[in-house]
Amino acid sequence: MSWRNNIEETLVRVAMALRLPGQWFGPRPDASALAARSGVLEIEIVSHCWNYAHMLAYQLSSLVRFAPTRARVRMTVCHAVEDQATRELLAWFGALQVPGVVWNWQVLTPGELFRRAIGRHRVSLATQAAWLWFTDCDIVFHRDCLDTLADRLQGRRDMLAYPKEERVTPMLAADDPRLAASVGALIDIDTREFTLLPNPPKAKGAYQIVHGDVARQCGYCGSLPVFRG
Repeated sequence: MSWRNNIEETLVRVAMALRLPGQWFGPRPDASALAARSGVLEIEIVSHCWNYAHMLAYQLSSLVRFAPTRARVRMTVCHAVEDQATRELLAWFGALQVPGVVWNWQVLTPGELFRRAIGRHRVSLATQAAWLWFTDCDIVFHRDCLDTLADRLQGRRDMLAYPKEERVTPMLAADDPRLAASVGALIDIDTREFTLLPNPPKAKGAYQIVHGDVARQCGYCGSLPVFRG
């Protein structure tokens, strides 16, 4: 990234932190023109992984163990061939047939992968989903998560949505056995270890749920070249 891009990205991030009007970053769609879809919704989840296969294993396992019944999910994972552990993990999960879930692995160069907006932008323009959830590979979609999301999104025309609460664990030590997931087995978590954090103030990095019409029209930060590489 050039020094000019560094400056541009810093200015944009400051403006976003100050919550300046979204129109300042480019044209916004008319919410009334967005499709108000109902029924079994198509939801695309977009995740990125670089050297975090041990965390991604929990995320993908949750989609197998708690597959949605009131939504159809396309699970997109952006990764790089240089990350062997992630590549092997995706190959193992890709061979599993899961009702309501389609696997979609997207290969990026490491440089592209490190700037998540690049992969998110490409997926946004190509998606056929009703909604996209931009997330991180350490997020787990546990029991009823995606079915509840589908229920809450029925008939909605919001450009952007996000959860009302999240649950987190303390930072785990590098040698914690819960981080030793390996290829070849489904894993689960003990939900009692999580602490409730209610009322997130905004749709932050791992919790951005975007209307599909908005994604196809605007991409992800599509009007800001600094985020597209």
